[in-house]
Amino acid sequence: MKLSALLLVACFAGTAFAEPEVDEDRPTAHRARVPLTMLEQLSLIIPPMAYYWSTTDVQAVDFDMDWDWGSWKRKLTSADAYILDTNDWESNATRHPLAGYLAYQIGRANGFAPLGSVGMALGTSALWEYLVEYKELISVNDLVVNTGSAFAIGEPLFQLGRLADERGARWTRQGLGLLTSPYHRVHAWHGYSSWGPRGPRWAQLEAALGAATGSHDEGTWSDARVALDLELVTDRRYGRPGSSVARFGPGSWNRVVADVRVAADAPSTFRFATQTTFAGRYTREIDDTGSGTDWFLGTATGADYLSQRLASEWDSTFVMHLLGPRLALGHWRDGYRVTWELAGYADLGMTDAHVFGPEPAFPPEPLFNVLQVRGYYYAAGLSIATRLRADTPRWTAELEGRAFQLWSIDGLDRVEMNGSDLDPHDVSDQRAFARGALGARVSRDLRLELAIEAALRRGTWQQRERVTTELASTASLVMPF
Repeated sequence: MKLSALLLVACFAGTAFAEPEVDEDRPTAHRARVPLTMLEQLSLIIPPMAYYWSTTDVQAVDFDMDWDWGSWKRKLTSADAYILDTNDWESNATRHPLAGYLAYQIGRANGFAPLGSVGMALGTSALWEYLVEYKELISVNDLVVNTGSAFAIGEPLFQLGRLADERGARWTRQGLGLLTSPYHRVHAWHGYSSWGPRGPRWAQLEAALGAATGSHDEGTWSDARVALDLELVTDRRYGRPGSSVARFGPGSWNRVVADVRVAADAPSTFRFATQTTFAGRYTREIDDTGSGTDWFLGTATGADYLSQRLASEWDSTFVMHLLGPRLALGHWRDGYRVTWELAGYADLGMTDAHVFGPEPAFPPEPLFNVLQVRGYYYAAGLSIATRLRADTPRWTAELEGRAFQLWSIDGLDRVEMNGSDLDPHDVSDQRAFARGALGARVSRDLRLELAIEAALRRGTWQQRERVTTELASTASLVMPF
């Protein structure tokens, strides 16, 4: 309880006068607003809290503690009160990142800087773990996911939402603002925004509608596809004529990708990925005709969620890119733009154990660990991503790849079995994805794009190994907005 209170006090006290966002139009309209922030944070916590305490018959399986001195002493002074919980995938990999993103965006919408807004996500998560779920052991995964997702997901979506602040923003960008940054958009509509209006920033926003067909190890499939690829650089010097060296701060270079695919009978794929910068240096040498080069070198973060229906199972992975270097090189020439990006990350996340396939590998009772009960595990790992893209007035071309190496985090199970047959330690997974696309403009605001995609999945445990592959092609109409 003391820890939770201190987290909340530090969060608000340390950011009550958050530094304003750098904006060349005019300074912020208000300082950070603590009372409204606290009210909105409460509105975020109270509904799920009411649900939690109205379903104690469902939650009781996790009740290992009580409101007594022995329980609180264990929570506050002993590391054995911290576990990796056995909750389902939807709760841990979907609802908790969403909660972290919303708590973060409340802070940003009310004028707080990124660090203070991350503190809010941590503080609200700690309050939930210690006070709302006081009968449960502390879920380390919930604290980490809520806090890690806050900036990695919340900041790029907040920056995209601010495109609606531009003078004369079209209805498509107004709608995008409501979707990606709802608290800020509602504040702005009521004339109570913490942030001033902004001029145009460099943005490449694209929506795609099309179809995909492919084959995997056990058959073929066909899907309809809806996708978004949203890229935004908030510094107005990016890509413009001039010679300079500039410092890019938090949230300066952002990308968000969403891809939803639906088969004849049900959804088949959902991917949501983000990327944003912590800090870096941007150098440009571009002449008055718009020709020249630029490059960026800095540190970045992000998140990558993929849930896909394979032949006889779902394969799901959620990776938080904690920190890593990012390099981007650009060449500009009279309407032509070629960029190459390379990034590597240290990761935490969750992934289905591909080695075991669709059949449960262990008896589901009693609840010892999440892999035994749910089929996925908590993981640490490394990843690498690269992208080469060329844009011209008539056509586009893109090559993109990403690869993940994940190892199970062992030793924090709900019940440690100390190496027994029900203690599946040392599980590992690899995922690799590649995509090549070529597009031709059919009108000013429309292009036809054809792409080939490939995937490799490999899982190992002890002497067991499982490898599956996938190859697909897509045809899409892509519309910038």
